[in-house]
Amino acid sequence: AVVSTQSTGVIPKSHGNSLNDWSLTKLLFFISKEKTITASMISNLRHRLRKDISNERERMSLEPENTICSTNVFAMLIAANDTCGLDSESIIDDILTIHIVMDNLVKQITSLFIYLEDKPTVYGKMADEIRSFSLTDLDSLSELHYTEKVLLESLRLAPALLRGTRIVESENGARVGGFYLPHHTQIAYIQYLLHRDSEVWSDPNAFNPERWTDDGHLPKSYVPFMLGPRRCPAEHFSLMNMKLVLVAMLQHFNLHAKFNPKKKPAIDQATATMRIRNKVDYEFLPLDKQ
Repeated sequence: AVVSTQSTGVIPKSHGNSLNDWSLTKLLFFISKEKTITASMISNLRHRLRKDISNERERMSLEPENTICSTNVFAMLIAANDTCGLDSESIIDDILTIHIVMDNLVKQITSLFIYLEDKPTVYGKMADEIRSFSLTDLDSLSELHYTEKVLLESLRLAPALLRGTRIVESENGARVGGFYLPHHTQIAYIQYLLHRDSEVWSDPNAFNPERWTDDGHLPKSYVPFMLGPRRCPAEHFSLMNMKLVLVAMLQHFNLHAKFNPKKKPAIDQATATMRIRNKVDYEFLPLDKQ
């Protein structure tokens, strides 16, 4: 893990064996035009969401019997955060996260088909499961056991978010791996490395869905959606939507890669979020015409 201090404008003094690393990249961003535009956009979104949350709370108080229903995700988020004692700003954080996830969803499906291009056995097994599956409701998606393993493996090798952060909240600081981390130290960890740790994963660079078991157990070093009470609120939403996309495609089409041999697509994992280089071209062939 890379440890750096929170960007408060003040670099804390060293404390024993503490690690304090002032990020030049972060500093340059915070004084750039892009930061100003981004900050203004987020500020406007948060201001609007505060009003929306206030209006929804008022509606919920007038219609308590309809506070939570399967079609009102907004009310469900408010109720869930209220139950945990979190404030409106935490609700806004969750909503913004879910919006960000929609872009990540596209990249995640795209990266999966980059891996499947030279994994015909995996593609065939997943396609067979999906084509023998009948979608009755969202709960029925849990029957797609092998498809879920394929998605878990894709998220392991190519998570949409490649880095995460956590902050030491204890006023007395914390000691991790022999180092003292003072209060408010920000810890940055790298999913790309955690997901390829040979001490946890056998043959870590291989795309192998069979490594996943049916008992739902996930190693703590598997963090495509982070961990803990502030883990991604859209985790199950994302997996559900990826399954729905695969069902919609593979129940009606066979997919054949048409990659440019001189510019094959690749997954760029050198930044904070995954990027796809070059085109990911697939030919969709209707099943009823084959």
